[in-house]
Amino acid sequence: KMMSDLGICPFTSGPNMAGLPMGKVFYTVDRVTKMEEMYVKYWDEVIRVEQNPEKELSTTLFIVPEFCIGNIELFENFCNTLTQPLESLQVEVR
Repeated sequence: KMMSDLGICPFTSGPNMAGLPMGKVFYTVDRVTKMEEMYVKYWDEVIRVEQNPEKELSTTLFIVPEFCIGNIELFENFCNTLTQPLESLQVEVR
């Protein structure tokens, strides 16, 4: 709701719909803390989105409140390692 109300994401239409084409948002919370576990959980979410039609599931909001807590640099480095595989799979295009 915050994303759409504040206009942060132009592809969001309320808390349950987002993307192009517009589809449902899946929310998941995980208490993962280790890097290896995070990679597994992250790719589980990529597979979830890829295996569903876009109009049924457009995106997933993966909430990991305990991952890299207090270490934003480590979190940013982790995120940077995800870009190249997504581009190679043509899931995300720059």
